[in-house]
Amino acid sequence: MIRHYLKVAFRNLLKYKTQNIISIIGLAVGLLCFCICMYCSRFVETTNHCFSNYTRIVELNLYDYQTETYFSGTQVALSEELRTWAMGEVEAISCMTYSRERSYLAEISEEKSLPYELETIEIDTLYNKVFTPQIVAGNWKTASRTSNAVILSESTAIKIFGKIESAIGKHLTLARRLHTSPESTPKTGGIVYTVQAVMKDIPLNNGFSFMTHTDAMVLNDSEGLFRSTKRHDMTGAPNTNIAELEQQFAKRNYSYTMYNQSYAVVANYISDRAQKKGAFVLGWVTGIVGTLILLVGLINFFHFLIQLLGQIADHLREFLYDSLDRNHSYLHNRFMQVCCHAFQIFDLLIKCIVCQNAFLG
Repeated sequence: MIRHYLKVAFRNLLKYKTQNIISIIGLAVGLLCFCICMYCSRFVETTNHCFSNYTRIVELNLYDYQTETYFSGTQVALSEELRTWAMGEVEAISCMTYSRERSYLAEISEEKSLPYELETIEIDTLYNKVFTPQIVAGNWKTASRTSNAVILSESTAIKIFGKIESAIGKHLTLARRLHTSPESTPKTGGIVYTVQAVMKDIPLNNGFSFMTHTDAMVLNDSEGLFRSTKRHDMTGAPNTNIAELEQQFAKRNYSYTMYNQSYAVVANYISDRAQKKGAFVLGWVTGIVGTLILLVGLINFFHFLIQLLGQIADHLREFLYDSLDRNHSYLHNRFMQVCCHAFQIFDLLIKCIVCQNAFLG
């Protein structure tokens, strides 16, 4: 019986099938948009969390207090000068260049080479200590001690060589001269680099190449990209708090002169500048928008759900009323039958008593 009433309820819903379909599709689209927005929000909020030391990494910048602006990059000499300062709260100082695209001829075999454009970052030997890349093939120590050593990302190694193991020892030949190359380097490049290691891909939500896939990192580069401006990052000691480290730099009033102008050396948490540029605001906005879209979808769905439950409740109420009416009639008849039988038994007992008295008298 209940199954019958459920069928009737769904048949009644078919009368408004267009509205109900719109409600269901609206909820599905709302859930999809909510999931996408929450993913984008979490993607932005977890920037740099891919690094195991992200809670202790700070970025060093040159800051002009008069114009309240940051200088884009720092000079290589700054890292050498910082290493001479007594900073017990600092564990390691690493420097790297900005990500740039380089043209290489990749050695597939002895007879075959193919051209590739790779996003490349030059790093120093302390990068491993600050950012702790996960090496899946090769050896970091070998790369750090080799001139023109290349560390490929896992996806790039598979794309070029098929297997990560096949990439170790292969050569990448620079296809054209860099703007920082020595004058002795020909315009066609010709500088040979050797793949010494393969690392896990760096997630796109990192602070130094946000939303840019890093194909390769170069160590001990003879082409001298460190002559250009670059980033300086350092990791604090295990028991050092980021806020305390920033305050220590502010108290010591470190300064660095460049282009006849003095800049203050400031330390900021690795994600602070991204937050000031609005990256984290974008994360909050996408989260709020996703929640609002989900609520709109739920309102339409609740209208559909209330209508469905209301119709089911109406039919169940009718079913219960009919059942109670039938039960009431049945009980009334049974009660009358019992009363009749009881009266007959009582009447029979009275007659027996009367006959017994007459017989004894």
